[in-house]
Amino acid sequence: MSVLTSKMILQDQTEESLVLIDNLLALALISTTDNHYQHLQDARLLLLSASTILNSCITTSDAANTTLISELVRYYSQISINQVQLELELQNYDLAKKLIKNSIKLTSAYNSEYLAEELATAAYIDYKIEDFSLAISGSIDALSEYRQLGDVLGIKRMKQILAASLAKLGLKKEAETVMQLISQDPLGEKDYTIFAHDFT
Repeated sequence: MSVLTSKMILQDQTEESLVLIDNLLALALISTTDNHYQHLQDARLLLLSASTILNSCITTSDAANTTLISELVRYYSQISINQVQLELELQNYDLAKKLIKNSIKLTSAYNSEYLAEELATAAYIDYKIEDFSLAISGSIDALSEYRQLGDVLGIKRMKQILAASLAKLGLKKEAETVMQLISQDPLGEKDYTIFAHDFT
C-alpha cells in the first residue's frame, strides 16, 4: 500500500469519524431539556458540519468505489433526516422540505436503498404544512419503496398519512378504505395509486 493510499484511507476514516461524532453530539444535544432552544441551535451547526463533510466526500470519491459511496450516502441520508427532524421541531418547514429534497436527489442518484425513509419524511412534511395532495402522492411513493423492503411498519405509517390526507381533503370514504387496508393489506400489495388524484 502506498503512502498516498494510506493517507487517503486515514483521511476518509478521520472525516467519517468526525461525521459520526458530530451526529452523535447533535443527537445528545437535541435530547437535553435544559436550555433546549440553544442546544437545538448547536445541534444544527454540528449536523450542518457533518452533512457538508459527507457531501464533499461523496462528490470527491472514486466513482468506482461503490461500497464506499453507498456507505457515505447512508450516513448522509440519516444525518439529513436528523436535520429535518430538528428543523420540524423549530417549525422551519421550508428549510426541512429543502433539506429532504436535496437528500432524496442524492440518494436517488447513488443508493435508492435508503429512499423509503426520505420519501416518508417528505410526505410527513407535506402533511404538516397542509399540502395534502403532495402528502398523498408522497406517501404512495414511500409506501411503494417500503413494500420493496418488506418494511411493514413503514407501510402502515404511510397508509396512516395517506388516510389522514384524504380525510383532510374531504375524501372520507377513501380515507376509511385506506384505514381498513392497514389491517387487511399489511404488506401493501394492493394498488394505492388509485388514491392519487389530480388536485390541480
